Amino acid sequence: MFIKMSEKYIPKTQAEKVDFLMATDNRREDHIKELQKDVQLLTTNVSNLTTAIVGSSLNNNKGLVKLIEQIEIKVEKIKEENAMNKKDLDTAKFWGRGAAGVLFVSMGLLIKKIFQL
Repeated sequence: MFIKMSEKYIPKTQAEKVDFLMATDNRREDHIKELQKDVQLLTTNVSNLTTAIVGSSLNNNKGLVKLIEQIEIKVEKIKEENAMNKKDLDTAKFWGRGAAGVLFVSMGLLIKKIFQL
């Protein structure tokens, strides 16, 4: 006997009252079992996420947080190296331009001296 809970059902006989209470109790038990399954699944998922974020003793606590910290350290190191390389390149350009200027002036003086002879 299935009873819609949206309808207001009032059992009339003692047997109907027992059936109604048993059906209601069975529905509650089924609902509690499903909720317990959901809670267990949620607990497992939260535990897995925590392990992924923080890490575990099996992987020396190298979770996402630790990996992100390592990436940040590497990025900072690369930024510092990039700044040093840019400084070195600017220095090389300066001396290269100076050397090219000296060479140009020397060539000009050499050509002038050749044509004056």
